[in-house]
Amino acid sequence: MKFNGVITPKAWSGTFKVSLKRTFLSWSFQHYRRFAIGALVMNLGTWMNRIAQDWLIIQLTGSGLSLGIITGLQFAPAIFFSFYGGGLGDRHDKKKIMSICSSFIAISGLVLAFFVYKDMHNVLIVYTFALVVGTFASIDMPIRHSLMSDLVGESNVPNAVSLNSVNFNFARIIGPTLAGITVHTLGVPAALLASTSCYIFFAALIRSTSGNGLASKDKVTDTTSFIAVSKFIWADKAIVKALVIIAAVASFGLNFPITTALMAVNVFKLDAAGYGLLSSTIAVGALFGGLISANRNTRVPITKLASTALIFGLWQIGAGFSPNIIIYSSMLALSGLFALLTTIAINSLIQNHSPYAIRGKILGIYTVIFSGGMALGGPLIGFVADLLGPKNTLKLGGTLIVLISFLVIYSSLDSGLFKSREKR
Repeated sequence: MKFNGVITPKAWSGTFKVSLKRTFLSWSFQHYRRFAIGALVMNLGTWMNRIAQDWLIIQLTGSGLSLGIITGLQFAPAIFFSFYGGGLGDRHDKKKIMSICSSFIAISGLVLAFFVYKDMHNVLIVYTFALVVGTFASIDMPIRHSLMSDLVGESNVPNAVSLNSVNFNFARIIGPTLAGITVHTLGVPAALLASTSCYIFFAALIRSTSGNGLASKDKVTDTTSFIAVSKFIWADKAIVKALVIIAAVASFGLNFPITTALMAVNVFKLDAAGYGLLSSTIAVGALFGGLISANRNTRVPITKLASTALIFGLWQIGAGFSPNIIIYSSMLALSGLFALLTTIAINSLIQNHSPYAIRGKILGIYTVIFSGGMALGGPLIGFVADLLGPKNTLKLGGTLIVLISFLVIYSSLDSGLFKSREKR
């Protein structure tokens, strides 16, 4: 209540509790909590693996293009396998498929750790294992996205997607730092072994839910082809515009690990521990972006979504103009915040516009575009960084995102073509 127009501590406390409950709504579902705990551990493993592999490439080549290639190899398989993976999730037990994919990623990390420990590794071997990880991750990703409505219900999908991003970016804060310290003190093999342990934990946890864990809707036998799903997407112009934005953001904005690695080594002269810590700063902003989206738990109109992407591009340009590591870290954090607000809104929009029977396939196409943008953009960003330097690369990428976002906003307001179709 208010006293002389001032909110009392008791009223403020009540408002805070309501807001906190709304933000973490999905945690009230037992099955989601179990999944989220396993996903947090797996995400830690993902970032431990990523930093370890990137550091190997830096040691072996010192090349921005090589960093771009390894990024591309981790995301390129999604172009070929994500639609297939989404279809598997529509037809079969999602948790079993996720467990199998995590197990193979764990095995690949274990084998790479052996190669590095025996000093038998080279650039080609590191590339090969990045491709293996990318292949199984590309099958797993659309399945994990489509699992959310099974866990929390259709109406709470935006909140679950947001909390997944909070989970991922909390791990992104801790994981690179832990990886950097581990690499610096114990070596790359130790970081890879830690990553392997994280994936084994997730595989065991998600598989143990058989018969007593995950809620699941009845499977349907769906034979909808890639062409038919593509036509369905094309008929919904809100999805089309959302995919255009995610393609731009993924291609020109989310390859920060490449530019950050080059900034850390070539500009700020940091070691592995410093690189890991710097890599975590973008996740700090992303974590807050996820919490904001979780608290909001609403659909974002396409014009507002595009405006958020535009602001993300502006902060990326700001990172390119940063004169020192403190300002650069601040720009990374702000970029992370608006990047997450953008990607969460896009993911939620697509899920809310997708019939359950083919949602996995639609999210598979979303993953193809998202990961395809990362795969193609990675080598391009690395090449441009070698040519123009990481700072100018950030400026150029941010400018392209701003221009594409502006075009989406203008066309949406000008013609009304991209109004959302009513929820099916």
